[in-house]
Amino acid sequence: MLRKLIEERLEKQYDDEYEDKFEEIVRETYDSFVNALHELKLEGVFSDDVFLTVVSTDPSDNMILNARKANKQLNSQSTLKKWESSQSQSN
Repeated sequence: MLRKLIEERLEKQYDDEYEDKFEEIVRETYDSFVNALHELKLEGVFSDDVFLTVVSTDPSDNMILNARKANKQLNSQSTLKKWESSQSQSN
């Protein structure tokens, strides 16, 4: 019983500490993924014809804008145009 009370208290404390930081944590995590892919691309892990993107399964308007910026950062113009063309054809 005491263990359960302690766990509940720690969980509430964690929730209180990070409730206001959720957007910041999401942004920093997203940026980390984009930076990692960018570094790998610069190291030659991915060829120029491989489309790279980082997406959110539940994106906010801000995350959609971030994805557009990341797509430009991670891909050549020709690869990005091919992807955009394929997206417009599938809609």
